[in-house]
Amino acid sequence: MIRRLLKNFPLLSTKSLKNSEVKSYIISHLIPEMRNSTEVGVKIGAKLEQDNLIQHKSISAHGDDFVFIDSTLNHQFEHYKNHQKISKSSLTKLESDEIFLHFLNQVFVEFIESGKTELQITTNDQTNALANEQRSLEWLKTTLTVYKNALKNLEQEKDLVLEYSLYKTVDNQSTDTVYLFKSYNLFWQMRFLKNGMLRISFYNDQKDDQKPSLQGDFYHLKNPIWDEFIKLIEALSQSTQKKFEAISWS
Repeated sequence: MIRRLLKNFPLLSTKSLKNSEVKSYIISHLIPEMRNSTEVGVKIGAKLEQDNLIQHKSISAHGDDFVFIDSTLNHQFEHYKNHQKISKSSLTKLESDEIFLHFLNQVFVEFIESGKTELQITTNDQTNALANEQRSLEWLKTTLTVYKNALKNLEQEKDLVLEYSLYKTVDNQSTDTVYLFKSYNLFWQMRFLKNGMLRISFYNDQKDDQKPSLQGDFYHLKNPIWDEFIKLIEALSQSTQKKFEAISWS
């Protein structure tokens, strides 16, 4: 559907888009298409180059990457298809942040709503020990609390980089819906199995040969596990906005 949309959208055949056209394209056309996609991703990061802070913000789906690049020199929107740039435009900082935050929150809403559907799937296998699930849930809560406290420290510090990736995808072989979250040394995977179980793998410091700090299938407490994911999304949304406000680009 995205490919059909792009084909019928004449603005993308030009080298550069006007600010109003960028806003109209992303908000009015792209968001509905992203909601229908099976794979959606968000990535935010920044780096210092010769005292110039360069921030990258991107949304991706099915080979399309929509990238916002902000620095002390300029603010830019770029659209890539299969890693090839097909359009770009200059923006103000306010426009860049406004468009991206609107887009980001729509993706967050899609993540939350799609998870509600997955939680409705039930299973006949209820042999999981409730006590084990409770211990795992408490461990997860504690770990995420530490991370969210670290987010608050990042919000007002220009020199501290906010980085995270958040993806929803569908496994081609099992057709399981999979959610992936990565930020600094944390990596969290949630897989909604077809038997109604929720399988999670959580790494405190992911390495190729390292076993996850927490791994298991959940039935009794899969709703509270999902609630923790929603709280994480809320914290990311708030910290992202505050981080943008703290960076005083012209």
